[in-house]
Amino acid sequence: AVGLTKLACVVPMLFLVDHVVPRLPCALPGGVAWWMGMVFMKETFLDILRQHSHGLDVLIVISMAAVIMYMGMLEGIFFGLLLAMLAFTWRYSDLAPVVRTVENASFLHSNVSRPLAQSDLIERLG
Repeated sequence: AVGLTKLACVVPMLFLVDHVVPRLPCALPGGVAWWMGMVFMKETFLDILRQHSHGLDVLIVISMAAVIMYMGMLEGIFFGLLLAMLAFTWRYSDLAPVVRTVENASFLHSNVSRPLAQSDLIERLG
């Protein structure tokens, strides 16, 4: 019912818009367009940057844009790639090590019973 009501209101307005809009003050559609643009900017750029990116990534993109503007496209991409590699190295260098313990073959031997010749060879070669 709501969809039909909306359709019944919107369709006549499509035919009346060319008579109504010229009579509006210029500030009204301009203000609405400005407001919609600001809402779009907030919902896309600011919310995405705030929720889904690291602050260092934003700094890399801004510095890439500056290098692209003042030096060139290829230099900016190269500069951004270098900064991204440095940021990756910096972020993951202070993680806990993956290897927790080191063992040797005397502790980690196989439980499979083999013929004596194979066992001697394995013991000799490690």
